[in-house]
Amino acid sequence: MKYILLLMLLISTTVCAEPSEKMTFDTSKQACTQLFQSLATNIGVEGFCKLESKLSNKIKFMYKKVCNQILTEAEIKQSADIVMSKLTETHQQMGEDKFCKQYVLEYDILLRMASQPAEPK
Repeated sequence: MKYILLLMLLISTTVCAEPSEKMTFDTSKQACTQLFQSLATNIGVEGFCKLESKLSNKIKFMYKKVCNQILTEAEIKQSADIVMSKLTETHQQMGEDKFCKQYVLEYDILLRMASQPAEPK
């Protein structure tokens, strides 16, 4: 349950994150693409702002658990290239100080939410 809540937080649209027979291939592919893009974004922020890989490690674990082999290598590469290109451009436009101040605040909030224990059922 914790992973589904984190996935819903990390992606911008509401989609079902837990694979099941009810989930269509297109929906799971879209959710996994968005989750991978979130992973790539956080890897980039961690790199630019010299952060430990705490959040990206949590997202990577969830991605492997939920999205194993849904995206092709070509789709993964394309998503990573797009994310890193946009992130690099934003970093250059804003400068490192402003970029890191903005993204680290959001990063810390997501990390705290991802680190909270799951609520009992």
